[in-house]
Amino acid sequence: MADVTVLGAGGATVTISLTSAQNAAAAQSAVNVMNAMTKTGLMEMQLHTGAGSLPAPQNFLAGAIFEGTGSSGGSGDQYVFFGATGKGQNIVGGGANFRTVVVAGNDSDLVYANSSRDGLVWLGKNNGGVANYEGKVTMFTEGGVNWLSTEAGATSHVTLGVGGTLQVGDLEGNDGKFSMGAATVNAAADSTVLVYGQSTTVGTTINLQGDGVLVALEGAGSALINPGSHNSTVVGDPDGGTGAATLFGGSGSHLVGYGQGLFIGGSAGGNQMFSSTVAGSATLRAGSSASSKADLLAAGGKGQVLDAGAGNATLIATADFGATGGSTFIIGAATVNATGFDLGGNTFNVSGGNHTQTFIDGRDTTAEGTQLGNQYFDLGTTGGTVVVTDFITGLDTFQVTQNFNIFFFAQSETQETETTILVLDGGATYAFFDATADGVQDIFNTDVTKVG
Repeated sequence: MADVTVLGAGGATVTISLTSAQNAAAAQSAVNVMNAMTKTGLMEMQLHTGAGSLPAPQNFLAGAIFEGTGSSGGSGDQYVFFGATGKGQNIVGGGANFRTVVVAGNDSDLVYANSSRDGLVWLGKNNGGVANYEGKVTMFTEGGVNWLSTEAGATSHVTLGVGGTLQVGDLEGNDGKFSMGAATVNAAADSTVLVYGQSTTVGTTINLQGDGVLVALEGAGSALINPGSHNSTVVGDPDGGTGAATLFGGSGSHLVGYGQGLFIGGSAGGNQMFSSTVAGSATLRAGSSASSKADLLAAGGKGQVLDAGAGNATLIATADFGATGGSTFIIGAATVNATGFDLGGNTFNVSGGNHTQTFIDGRDTTAEGTQLGNQYFDLGTTGGTVVVTDFITGLDTFQVTQNFNIFFFAQSETQETETTILVLDGGATYAFFDATADGVQDIFNTDVTKVG
């Protein structure tokens, strides 16, 4: 346990208990300025039981220590310090000062409305919150569940403690009418950040300071996530929210569910990222290298973009994973398995060199419904072998950037299941997998177009 000591009324010492020694030291440094003003008589300190409003101070400046619970309303511009020692909730509105210092001890659930140009707030192991209406607020939290609302034009910085939870943005009940200002959250290990919808496009910036951070978007909430070297979990709103996130991969590994926005996996590999069911709402990019664990990217709706990057990956956009239409697959220079939507409408772009990829568009030729053609593009590959299954000549199309030759092997000429080979001058080879081994050619010159 770490304590902060404050000079109360008549010079008596009041102890405010925090959990984090680092937070206590920083808070004590700020409180020492208040103690000096109290000692010299410049600041008048009030002890407040929570009953009624704070009294108007006689001195030029004032502070208040809440020993009970209650609502103090607006405190007036003379109050530049608030401390809470009592167990339970206190609600106070700060004045329009240059700087206001706020320290709420463990189990003191303080709700503070900031109107000062520079508010410094420490919340112990408790459940409290800050509404920032003016200027900026710097907030330090520990355990418990805390919230932050920031008015448009205001700026907030939050250091979220280990295992803590922070709700940011337009809280439930505001009907999306609250305009967010800029907010940055530095999230410690095993913490949770809930980003709620807001009526503006200003997102919350979240910097990961440890592993196991959960970021969840609600409604129209939006976030920009910098994971650094840490692992994370990012969850969109499964109930049809419009919020979006940008996740910059870093060097860890990430789990994404119901993702809308841009998500780049960490270079450690083993990323598992699932898009939202909202059509065209997500771009998922694998972050693994050829030497790290393969990534899994799955489209939960049609029109998503699944990018294998430069590493090993499995890309899936089938009905089994919730997809309702085709998506776009970007294939790099490693081992990639790509399964497109069953009824077609997929686009496969192959780039890089010396790759070994398997395309499986997964089309069920007996499925009911209208089938759409798949489009295949070779974007200047210089080597490697790609296996394509379920290519339907006359429906699917292939565009290449180099001269090509098509070789057909009759059933009597080969023991392999591939009956047609497309060879590009650059060295790339596409083998068309004949699942029935019937010796029927799978692709014709009329299906291939050279561009450029």
